[in-house]
Amino acid sequence: MACAPFQMHHSTVDGDQGAIRRALEDNSNINLDTQSRFGYSLAVHLAEMYNFTYEMLVTPTWGFSVQADGSFDGMLGMLQRGEADFSITPAILTLPRLNAVDYTVQTWQFRWAQGGTKWHLYTANPSVDQVPRGASLW
Repeated sequence: MACAPFQMHHSTVDGDQGAIRRALEDNSNINLDTQSRFGYSLAVHLAEMYNFTYEMLVTPTWGFSVQADGSFDGMLGMLQRGEADFSITPAILTLPRLNAVDYTVQTWQFRWAQGGTKWHLYTANPSVDQVPRGASLW
């Protein structure tokens, strides 16, 4: 299973399944790595329900870069190359991605709020509402 990037020092979890699991089970800051921790919890339940085991693979990106040959980097690249069988993480649907991997169901819903004439993403970081609404925010 490919894991989405999460905000911890990758050298501390490089291939260490116990360290990866502890990081994803850590609830000391519920606003940190919510997408990755949710996907991990879902994978745990699916593995228990359907009686399978898995190894988690950490990648530094979700797979935004499309190479000249049409391949991706990161998580999408691992799926595309067959290095990972599945991933339970949010991945935005784009035409190049639809041609590279098979999507199943939505597991995470992004919530948007309208503020004035702009749309912005609800965030766990309250300081986003305290910055000027400039191009750098969007």
